[in-house]
Amino acid sequence: MDNLALKMASLNFYNPVTDEFYKKVEFNSKLTNPKQNDLDYTQKVYNGVYANILRYHPQKSKLVSAMSSVDRINIFNTDGSTDYTINNDERQMKDVLYDANSNNNKFYNIDLTLTDNYIYALYAGVSKTNYYEANYTTKIKIYDWDYNLKYVIT
Repeated sequence: MDNLALKMASLNFYNPVTDEFYKKVEFNSKLTNPKQNDLDYTQKVYNGVYANILRYHPQKSKLVSAMSSVDRINIFNTDGSTDYTINNDERQMKDVLYDANSNNNKFYNIDLTLTDNYIYALYAGVSKTNYYEANYTTKIKIYDWDYNLKYVIT
């Protein structure tokens, strides 16, 4: 069985004129799946690990990716190179996978908006169980384009 969840890329660049993918940005962590032939396990554990919200700022020529299962925001140049990573999550990917099977699994960034001056990340930081079943307070984390956290609104 082909383990598609682990063969995905962080970002694929596509040219609609040639109908070809011309650049693939790999995930920064390679993961191995101990149950490659178990599709249910693979989908449950791996498919959501790299979920993100992707936005493009045309004037700055930047792609911004706010990850949902990891407290991380990646900023890419349009050639696919990484410009900067705002990493508020020091866990190793193996720990993120462990958390995916526990009550520690959280939603972090749940939406993203870009303006000429700021990057706005709607931040939950709550367990996935509480995200769906309880009321919680979100925050808006505001970063400037030098990638400094400027404000947190609760």
